[in-house]
Amino acid sequence: MTAMTAAESPESPRSPVVSWGSAFVLIVIALIAQLPLFDRSLVPMDEGHLLAAADAMGSGKRLYADIHTGIFPGIYLIARLLLDVFGQDAIVLRWAAVVMNIAIALALHSVTRRMVAAHWSWLPPLLYLALISVGFPVLSMFNYSTLSVCFGLVGLVFLLRYLEAGLRADGILLGVFVAAAALTKQNFGGLIFIALFLALLAGRHESALARRSLPRILVPIAGAGLAVTACVTIYFLSNGTFIEWLDATIFSLASSQLENFNNPIPPLLGEHPRGDGRFT
Repeated sequence: MTAMTAAESPESPRSPVVSWGSAFVLIVIALIAQLPLFDRSLVPMDEGHLLAAADAMGSGKRLYADIHTGIFPGIYLIARLLLDVFGQDAIVLRWAAVVMNIAIALALHSVTRRMVAAHWSWLPPLLYLALISVGFPVLSMFNYSTLSVCFGLVGLVFLLRYLEAGLRADGILLGVFVAAAALTKQNFGGLIFIALFLALLAGRHESALARRSLPRILVPIAGAGLAVTACVTIYFLSNGTFIEWLDATIFSLASSQLENFNNPIPPLLGEHPRGDGRFT
């Protein structure tokens, strides 16, 4: 087996022309992969629920008080904003899904090009784009799970940049995207937070952050994440629905996991309903 050449090495510096050129080519491929399918069909459950909730918010109804959901608010607030800006049409959120998938593909390429030879770094984003067609319509709709993963992957990119250069701006953006992931889907956000925090602890000693104390490293990340969370919190406090938000997305869900199997999110520790033929 031949050794990896310097030109193929993942540590080799890449010119801005190559980086931006690769990004442009990947965006074109992502558009070609998605445009034949992105506006087909409509998913009544997840997509229909999001559209109905966003429409109700536009009519003055309050999330968690007048609109029932156990999902964190990120997807609803973003959907409402997109519909306000680009028009009241379901196609707006399908275009949002196209952009989201492009962001995921770019993030996958950015992460893997730091790990493997340049030509292999194209494999993960291309496989993901192929999955959009294979798994249609799951990845063609604007979904909270995929959006949370998207925020997490972009956060990973900024973590790697933070370790490489130690720039405060990268730390701030890392905090923003981790908070966005958590505010979009609770469990995904928690896992993303844990994974990236452990990665930061593991990598900081051999990075540009090696001579900084841990508190100094964490300040821009935590400050940005808390700022995003504070903005959302202020929104619900001003609407008078802060308690309803916590109850619907944390307290009620937590208690339902211990009580019964009739909740749409199956409990891990609750007993089966008695007298229900499905569980006998």
